[in-house]
Amino acid sequence: MQGYDRGEAISFIVKRLNAAELGPLQAQTEALARRAIELDFEYIFDRMCRERGLREDDPAQEHLAAFVDQYMELQEQFMGQRGMVKWD
Repeated sequence: MQGYDRGEAISFIVKRLNAAELGPLQAQTEALARRAIELDFEYIFDRMCRERGLREDDPAQEHLAAFVDQYMELQEQFMGQRGMVKWD
């Protein structure tokens, strides 16, 4: 995407995540943000659960869901501030 700086996006997102909601994922926020960007918004949660071997009843899904939820909001903010996304 023209004008999109991955490093800047990752820094923007990681600095604004509410780490308290992420439990043991707190130490992995940069890697998670990088992977989420690579997955390009398509099935991020499902794909990350599979990659991490999380079962449907695994309580760790709650922390991953919190990360994905925050990530999506912050990615939208990042892109909006740079004029890359406009909502009618």
